[in-house]
Amino acid sequence: MRILVDTNVIIDALTGREPFRKAAEQIFLIAANRTEDLFITASSATDIYYLIRKHLHSTEKAKNAMQKLFELFSILDIFRTKKVTVIGVTENLSSPLAAKSHIVLPMKVTSETDRYNSQGTSSFIALAAVFDALQTAVIEETGYQNEQFALIHPGGAVGKRLNNRNI
Repeated sequence: MRILVDTNVIIDALTGREPFRKAAEQIFLIAANRTEDLFITASSATDIYYLIRKHLHSTEKAKNAMQKLFELFSILDIFRTKKVTVIGVTENLSSPLAAKSHIVLPMKVTSETDRYNSQGTSSFIALAAVFDALQTAVIEETGYQNEQFALIHPGGAVGKRLNNRNI
């Protein structure tokens, strides 16, 4: 069976958040035992990294936690199955992400903005800029239209605005 795991379940397990910790840890055991195929979404991965980094107060510890998470939960295999071009953005060109990506964009931030070099603010802003540029390029290349966005995101603020405008 293939199971998509909610972001909060991952956060509950990694942070020991009560009263959900034990149930969330059971999901990790299922992933470790490979009795089911467990997946997280790409947006979950970025959210998890952000929250774990804040919880651990360490960019390096958060990166290590994410590497372990990716060993347990598939994210890229789903894209490859659907023949989606995977673009990886990483400073580690020998990482599992780089190995499974069709295109790898190396990104290295040598210093964060805080005096302890641990908050990940600069790397987050750099990554956001890269993804913003990629999104713009994909929209231009594919001719993506607002009407398409409105159809697949009807409940969000932008989707609602676009759908109301089309009435």
